[in-house]
Amino acid sequence: VEVNGTDVQFLVDTGATNIVLNQRDARRVGLDAENLAYIHTARTANGEVRTAPVRLDTMRLGEIKDFDVRASVNGGELDS
Repeated sequence: VEVNGTDVQFLVDTGATNIVLNQRDARRVGLDAENLAYIHTARTANGEVRTAPVRLDTMRLGEIKDFDVRASVNGGELDS
């Protein structure tokens, strides 16, 4: 998937309710991951983790492109 003009590899989780970036990918697409407001909590298979709500300028998958996309940045360890 292309996020803000940068290729990002995603894992598709059919049970997920949100688009989530790890901190490394958030930085790659132009977000200041260290200074985001990690004000939400997500329940994952590995327990609870803090997340920060963000807006992505663009997301593109093939010919499908969307703008001002709601997403979250994971405040914990997330490899993919």
